[in-house]
Amino acid sequence: MGKALQRILYVEDEPDIQRVVKLALEALGGFNVELCSSGAEAIARAPQLAPDLILLDVMMPGMDGPTALHELRQIPALAATPVIFMTAKVQPDEIEHFKGMGALAVIAKPFDPMSLVEMVRNAWAGVEAQSTPAQAGFAERMEALGAQFRAELPGRLAAFEAQWAQLGRLWAQGALTPQAVPDDVAALAELHRIAHNLAGSGSTFGFENLTERARAVDNLLKTLARRQTSFNAAFWTELERACAGLTQALRAALSEAAAAPTADSDGAAAQAPMASPRVVVVGAESAQALQTHLDSFGYQATLLTDAGVLLPSIRHERPAAVIFDRRGLAGAAVFEQAETLRADGIPVLLIDGEDDFATRLCAARAGVAGFYRAPVDMLALLARLDELTDHQPDEPYRILLVDHDRAQADAHAQQLDQAGIVSHCVDTADAVLPCLEEFAPDVIVADMYLPDVNGVELAMVVRQQERYDHIPIVFLSAARDAGQQLSALGMGADDFLIKPVAPEYFVSALSARAQRARVLRSAMTHDGLTGLLNHKNIKALLEKEFARSQRAGAALAIGLIDIDSFKDINDRHGHACGDQVLRALARLLQQRLRASDYVGRCGGEEFLLILPDTDGEHARTLLEELREAFGALQHRSEHGAFCATFSAGVAAAKDSGNASALFNAADKALYAAKEAGRNRVESAAQQR
Repeated sequence: MGKALQRILYVEDEPDIQRVVKLALEALGGFNVELCSSGAEAIARAPQLAPDLILLDVMMPGMDGPTALHELRQIPALAATPVIFMTAKVQPDEIEHFKGMGALAVIAKPFDPMSLVEMVRNAWAGVEAQSTPAQAGFAERMEALGAQFRAELPGRLAAFEAQWAQLGRLWAQGALTPQAVPDDVAALAELHRIAHNLAGSGSTFGFENLTERARAVDNLLKTLARRQTSFNAAFWTELERACAGLTQALRAALSEAAAAPTADSDGAAAQAPMASPRVVVVGAESAQALQTHLDSFGYQATLLTDAGVLLPSIRHERPAAVIFDRRGLAGAAVFEQAETLRADGIPVLLIDGEDDFATRLCAARAGVAGFYRAPVDMLALLARLDELTDHQPDEPYRILLVDHDRAQADAHAQQLDQAGIVSHCVDTADAVLPCLEEFAPDVIVADMYLPDVNGVELAMVVRQQERYDHIPIVFLSAARDAGQQLSALGMGADDFLIKPVAPEYFVSALSARAQRARVLRSAMTHDGLTGLLNHKNIKALLEKEFARSQRAGAALAIGLIDIDSFKDINDRHGHACGDQVLRALARLLQQRLRASDYVGRCGGEEFLLILPDTDGEHARTLLEELREAFGALQHRSEHGAFCATFSAGVAAAKDSGNASALFNAADKALYAAKEAGRNRVESAAQQR
């Protein structure tokens, strides 16, 4: 643009995002950044500030970004000042809409603070720029902002719950008409503001799930604000579920924040779950089916029908992977683009109608990570996509340390913490059993000699309980008596470490034990075909959740699913194809359910869903959504493509006296769904 970029005006109502953007642009870019908290403030101050560039949030209370841009353009001194919109609305048509208003570019929220300077400079220069090295202290200052965000989470949760409670009272009183919109209802407007702000700031500080849940509420209320839907019973049900998800995400973020090391800790903070990976599909309109499948299985899929716009479109929002469907891309330079993407570290998958060696060789030379001949085996493609895009670290191992020597226990805990292993220390044997339930360790490390009890006796007590007999127990002792060690191993111990133990060996030995324990536990508790909980463990969880709901007076519902005409699928398409259908449903359930929900395979083609804090009506709505999503999936065999359906029964705990009665009620509702013609959901409440 000729002149150097120096002064930036950032207009944003959310203080957390204000602080992050100002820090990133000043510390990493060397810019002077002025902040305004509303469109009205920007209009009043911008002429005196005379910025070179304006960064403008799209959604703000009172005056949104597009309106603010229109008003700024009426000021002669600002008529030609470049503006970049910052928003969570990043669909291609929305981006073009904003650019049509005169925006120089659109930056998607949430964004990576380390990349923000490059995105702004690229937009300003119109060309790809080199990354700017971080100035000293940036990481520490970002951590301080993160600590501030975490400290404010209790207040945000309280504010959100207060507004939701107020909205609930208005709904119960019949005070919310079908024409209600956020601008007319204070509680609704405040709820929208909180959700919108969390959607933009959560993942910036590592809370990806918080952003995802907040965005669900934000998007629902946007449709209401635009009068694209009415505030009716169906909308209330959808909003209620979305707000329950956000409340849960806020509480999970609070728990994670409480467990995270402080800024001056030696340990590294645990990372939050990653958001759904974004995948770009490049192909003709026929590739829409692939896009739909990817969305169904937890990916955010964007379809581009013009391969020529791929590289420019991903410049400011890097996808997790790109899939080319060459069948609809005649003449497109697919392999050249694949090579460019590979050089940038973006994985590429390729679908082709041809399967000859020459085509595969070209794909291999271009760095294509997966080649699939149409018709595509979706589960194979998804498995490869999972492998390429899942960069989330495994859950840290959990070690319970039992030692009356507190100094020794703290030293061992520090060694484990530095290796990224979560530890918990107790100094008496009677504190162990409560910790097994609450801390859920992968390994128990106990001193051989504790006050009033020895290690062998402790192992015997632990092994008395079947649900804990899989947890490895490792003894620590300075004694080198081989006979004593063999005796301990014979009484339920798994290993014996001689003190003092070298830190490297201590960490290595326990990591190996924990890893093997997890593999063994998974094999014991999960179904080998689908990866879901097996019959024994899902039924045990049903008993546990029913008891919890009775104690707490909380809602609980279950859903029992059975794939329709599954024997016919096996007979016509083969058992291998039937297994693929089972795995596809299992994956769909895992992707669509909340972290607090449980799903298991009861046997054959029957699956059980346990939905805590959910009433029967909401459970039925969820099962209907799952039924429609599963019915839209295409499966393939040598006999052609086909779709499968399922029937389901729903029951609520409030109508049952015990867990067995609850399961039987859902089973009867499932039978009613089958009798009524299959491919439907029936509620136990309707069968009484």
